[in-house]
Amino acid sequence: MCRLPASSMRPRSAAPMSPTGQGGKASARSGMALEHRQAIRVRVRGAELTAVASRSHNSSETEAFLSRHGVMNYASVGSSLKFCLLAEGKADVYPRFGRTMEWDTAAGDAVLKAAGGSVVRLDGSRLLYGKTVQEEDSPFANPHFIAWADMSLLHLSGAEGLQPAYALS
Repeated sequence: MCRLPASSMRPRSAAPMSPTGQGGKASARSGMALEHRQAIRVRVRGAELTAVASRSHNSSETEAFLSRHGVMNYASVGSSLKFCLLAEGKADVYPRFGRTMEWDTAAGDAVLKAAGGSVVRLDGSRLLYGKTVQEEDSPFANPHFIAWADMSLLHLSGAEGLQPAYALS
């Protein structure tokens, strides 16, 4: 579930749930009540990045991104649970170089943002919502994006999106 006020262009409340019952932790705002409400927070990036990637939509761009960023550990996970793993502090980055729609990402984006993370386009700008008129794509389609847990160690570096501000060992 995700509620998106037309004026904000960003999701404000969310409760992503796994259809298999795995996961189930959620963050909510705006007075929504949840049975198992628990505060979550992204982790500070350590010496090695841990990534989550799409189970069914992995691509050569994803593999290249993981290699460029020195990612040795990554898990393939389905649905918006990738955002939740970043928000819970269990992973650092989720690169998505395949097609998604706003309804695929809005709830996870809201949870990640509430936990301190961010979802950005490859040019470093925030992923926005309410994209009803797009010359380059159909309504509500998302561009490729990178979801980051810890934004404090990153800086803008051209068309490849946000890069770590220090060399990976």
